[in-house]
Amino acid sequence: MSDLDKPGEVLTGALKQIPVAGMGSSVAQVGYNLSKLAGTTNSPDIAQQYRTGIFNGFRGLVPNDPFSQRAVVEMFERWGIDTTK
Repeated sequence: MSDLDKPGEVLTGALKQIPVAGMGSSVAQVGYNLSKLAGTTNSPDIAQQYRTGIFNGFRGLVPNDPFSQRAVVEMFERWGIDTTK
């Protein structure tokens, strides 16, 4: 069974074609990871995963031009986020 045979993958693929849905998805991703990060107290590794999730969601909210994207990457790298994922 290919990835496109899974109902969730088909829906995700379709939503990626609608810019407003992509922005909504990015907002939801940032909000989810922020709330989880706020509740993480004892695990630096898990906190780092949530920070990376915040970065990945935030990238979807920033205009897709090289200057803006580079500024976001540099900002998150200063905070210790692995921006290569």
